[in-house]
Amino acid sequence: MAGEELLGPAPYGWKYTTLGTACQLGGGDIQTGPFGSQLHAADYVPVGIPSIMPQNIGDNRIVEDGIARITPEDAKRLSRYLVRAGDIVYSRRGDVERRALVRDHEDGWLCGTGCLRVRLGPCGPDPRFTSYYLGHPTVREWIVRHAHGATMPNLNTSILSACPLLVPLPNEQYAIAHILGTLDDKIELLRRQNETLEAMARALFRAWFVDFEPVRAKKEGRWRRGESLPGLPAHLYDLFPDHFVESEWGEIPEGWRHSTIGEEVTVCGGSTPSTKEPEFWEGGQHCWATPKDLSALKFPVLLDTDRKITDAGLARVSSGLLPKGTVLRGRVAVRCRESGTAHSGMFPCLRGGRCSRLVAVTTISLPPKSFPAGSLSWAAAAEGRVPARRAAVPKSMARKAGAEGVRTGFMATYLPKNGARGISPLWSMAS
Repeated sequence: MAGEELLGPAPYGWKYTTLGTACQLGGGDIQTGPFGSQLHAADYVPVGIPSIMPQNIGDNRIVEDGIARITPEDAKRLSRYLVRAGDIVYSRRGDVERRALVRDHEDGWLCGTGCLRVRLGPCGPDPRFTSYYLGHPTVREWIVRHAHGATMPNLNTSILSACPLLVPLPNEQYAIAHILGTLDDKIELLRRQNETLEAMARALFRAWFVDFEPVRAKKEGRWRRGESLPGLPAHLYDLFPDHFVESEWGEIPEGWRHSTIGEEVTVCGGSTPSTKEPEFWEGGQHCWATPKDLSALKFPVLLDTDRKITDAGLARVSSGLLPKGTVLRGRVAVRCRESGTAHSGMFPCLRGGRCSRLVAVTTISLPPKSFPAGSLSWAAAAEGRVPARRAAVPKSMARKAGAEGVRTGFMATYLPKNGARGISPLWSMAS
């Protein structure tokens, strides 16, 4: 049957079925969320019952950041679309392979517009096991392959119902779910810890390089040699000057200079080998980065890519393999873990010059909402024609970073199509 073709022969005691059949026999079902005519944009409120949208579906978890909400009255009116603990939610359009298991604290939320809800029922397979099974790369690929739409994949209840499902014995389901769930909870805990550290890094970055707090503290006598202040360790005292000088952009610390992105890094674009040529893709060993790889990141470090290209495909990429420390710019900034990554022509990259890695540091320091949807304009960035926000690197820190093998200087810019927001001109010391 189709399941054996997907994952091979079933182990002893395990059996193949389909997701739809498992839901039906277990007393559950697969259902779409409400249509737009049932829930309008004006119905959303600041405080109320969370409504799960496709953008809230993470890696087997619901992402609560920026989640829309509805009134209790609307929730009652749309009660048939409320999720229960153990449900699995899918996106109906776009990244249809993503799914999220509904946890206990999310019971009673709304399966919003653009989503599908899978309910296995009280007699069905273990929901946790099933959610991890549906995250198997082969199963995810099956869902994407069967989704309708050439440019925008679309998922429906029929496709999900036909998805092959391998069901172990009940005790084995629980054991597998327990092990994977424990690891998943640990990963989530580390993610939250990293979010806290990132928030601390953003605050520290702003204090040092935007508000110039260390320089002001020294100038006003609040920071003395050998003393430590919050965010200002004593051993960094000599890295900062103690007064400002005037510049065309206002006051800057003495010894720092004004520059533009074009002076500090090399901006290059990529290209896409023909997807119709198997020799460019089959058996590929070189990572090929696309905006999809970036958008899926929880943290701005790219460790792997969804697709890989061969040597023949690499020869068709104008930028070639990117060196370690290159910064790719999509809707987020990333640092490549190691050299050996090529990238598509859908977004530019920064490499070389005196900056590179600290570009990512600057971009990370900005809240996600600082990056509005739109297109990038690197010509404007390279020429410095971008609304400015001051940022700086002192000479002493540049020397220290250089000694540690880190490219020095930094900047970040994201230009929406209308050029309304961004950061380009920067302050840094000449190396």
